[in-house]
Amino acid sequence: MSKGYISIFIGVFGAGKDTQAKLLEDKGLVRTFSVGQILRDASKDMPWLKEYLLAGTLVPTDKLAEILINFFNHLALQKVKHLIITGFPRVFSQIDVLKRLIKETGFEFYKAFNFVLEDAQIADRILHRYVCPKCGALYNLRTNPPKDDTRCDFDGAALVKRQDDNLKTLCRRYTVFVKQTIPVIEYFRKLGCLVDIDANRTIKEIQKDLEEYFTKEVIQSCDAFVVQ
Repeated sequence: MSKGYISIFIGVFGAGKDTQAKLLEDKGLVRTFSVGQILRDASKDMPWLKEYLLAGTLVPTDKLAEILINFFNHLALQKVKHLIITGFPRVFSQIDVLKRLIKETGFEFYKAFNFVLEDAQIADRILHRYVCPKCGALYNLRTNPPKDDTRCDFDGAALVKRQDDNLKTLCRRYTVFVKQTIPVIEYFRKLGCLVDIDANRTIKEIQKDLEEYFTKEVIQSCDAFVVQ
């Protein structure tokens, strides 16, 4: 019997993947992990990794695998029934890393959710995005502002911008996304397990759609997919 399921949230940056995953986690439906956040945390002790993140370039696959495998090996996953990993895989070679994670955790693969965002929305989402340095809560000053202009709703910490949330890095990341991540999305589409999510809508509208996929009854009625 499977320990549980793994799903991935992929798609263009700024589309709300981490926000929606956290909302599902808050509902008690899943446990979620952002590959981006895992790497940002790891980069505090790895100067070479920080250089990749600030440049908006992809971390070499072998290094990424080492970091992620080490991270998940130190987690207590016995009571977790559904894992969501956001922002991953971004290139074909990272699919092998996903296979290793599936094998080592003993989980089965459920679905890949592709967050689709219009080009005109991407820059607006990224350049107005702020994060809480204490709890990691995400805000957008236009579409999802905090109650206080500068502080987190949950812990009152002063919000900050990520160092890589700038126009230069955004342009570089978008080029990488088109060339390397879109083929990954099409891979999961051909596999038959891709769900397109219209990320141009409100947070509540997207949340409602996603919750329907993560009820216990729906998940158990679906066959697990083999990532080949």
